[in-house]
Amino acid sequence: MKSQGMTVVLLVVFAISLMGAAGCAQLGSTPSAGVAKPISDVKELAGMWQGWVTTQLGSQTRVSMTIKGDGSYEGASTTGSMTLGQFYLEGGKLRYRSSRTQGSATVSEEKGKVVLTISPEGSYSFETGQAIYERVK
Repeated sequence: MKSQGMTVVLLVVFAISLMGAAGCAQLGSTPSAGVAKPISDVKELAGMWQGWVTTQLGSQTRVSMTIKGDGSYEGASTTGSMTLGQFYLEGGKLRYRSSRTQGSATVSEEKGKVVLTISPEGSYSFETGQAIYERVK
């Protein structure tokens, strides 16, 4: 009798863990990429951007970024975190390097808005993660 009770408890715990994993997968998903917009010069990124960063822990923080014509940028979050970085083209692909992370970037158009997505690659802090920005008009 004891082993049947333990089996039921284990099955319930397993089912709950699967539901939690499914919920995490949904939280970490990003909106559709929209229509890719090729970038031939980092000057095209110049301006103000606002968006959200989703950390590796799943929390989201509001962020803003100002990109200059040479691709250099300054970013800040509502939590007071600041970063400096540089966008550049490598083999026709948009990349970035910052004081916190480095990785790939893509630009797309979605519902009349220009969207910049940056995705860290390699080793980085649990406080950082993918960021999705919209150009501020």
